[in-house]
Amino acid sequence: MRNPSVPGNARAYVGEFRSRVAMQSHQVHDPFGINPIRRSLLGASVSLSTIVLPFYISESVGSVVMLAVGWLAMAVLVFSLPILVWSLSERAYRAIYHRIHPPVDDLDISQRLVHILHRHGVHTIRDVSRRDDPELLLMANMEPRDVDVLRRAVNLWRYRRWQEAGFPASGAD
Repeated sequence: MRNPSVPGNARAYVGEFRSRVAMQSHQVHDPFGINPIRRSLLGASVSLSTIVLPFYISESVGSVVMLAVGWLAMAVLVFSLPILVWSLSERAYRAIYHRIHPPVDDLDISQRLVHILHRHGVHTIRDVSRRDDPELLLMANMEPRDVDVLRRAVNLWRYRRWQEAGFPASGAD
């Protein structure tokens, strides 16, 4: 598959350039990509202790540490604190959203049913409750016994949540 409009040397250069660009894109590393809360908290606490603790020893030690690595500690602190605040707020938002709109993953059902529901756009327990049985049966690979299992799991989940809210399991209180 030779392209006659591109000379041979240019094709080799373009191929080499594409492979170099592909290699460079895989070499970029995000230090906060995995466990951003833990890593940013660790970075902020280490840098803050590097800045503050030497001054408790003596003022001259604090000055030497600030001149030697203080600038690096300040840079880490400047990068870590916004990531920490952002990650904590994101985690809090997810927890609140999960409490208000619990996902179907909280139900005691098989992974197969969870995958079927996700594939058809049903992600929350509220979505399952709003759909009637014929609509659930129209989903690919959903069988009548699966709908029964799903309804039973939703009712059991509601009952457990009702008990967690402080209502007793029996009438004797």
